[in-house]
Amino acid sequence: MYPRKWFFKPRVFLPETISDLEDEWINVPDPKARKIVAVREHYWRFHLFQLESLRSVGIDAVGTTGRKADLCLRAGLIHTGMVLCASMAEMVLLAHYEIRGLIREPKTFGKILEKWKIQRTSNGKKKPYVRLAPIWVDLNNLNKWRNDVHLYRLLKRWESWNTILKTEEEFKGTAERVLCHLKNFHTH
Repeated sequence: MYPRKWFFKPRVFLPETISDLEDEWINVPDPKARKIVAVREHYWRFHLFQLESLRSVGIDAVGTTGRKADLCLRAGLIHTGMVLCASMAEMVLLAHYEIRGLIREPKTFGKILEKWKIQRTSNGKKKPYVRLAPIWVDLNNLNKWRNDVHLYRLLKRWESWNTILKTEEEFKGTAERVLCHLKNFHTH
């Protein structure tokens, strides 16, 4: 890749304060978990800003329109965003799990999701807790994407610029649905 100048368009990022974000997570029963989730959401919003706003031009270019970040850089931003969103979901679900009087033990996101499969169907199979059912597929997708930590594999799947943008939009939609639902999630 030839030398490039990087900039943001728009140039300014004005996020909510962490305190305001913490207020949005008021349903998280553990105050420490609430603070951690708010800080991570702050990072998440900055990642969204970067994905939408990061531009580059050739080192000698005069124009200021620029093009979006290249595939490798976008893959890194997307992967980091996936890890942030999955860790927020994991923290919220674990805090709610603990408040129900269940013992805390080290868990992976997948194991935490498995713990929320608590209702039995007529055929004996477990299904997700009813209040998580609307985002159950999204939660499992976040877990799957989070586990795909090898950017090389991630890039191999994306065959074209349009494919990476489609995947990016799918991920952002999933993340927003999960975060919005979990902000209003309660178990009592």
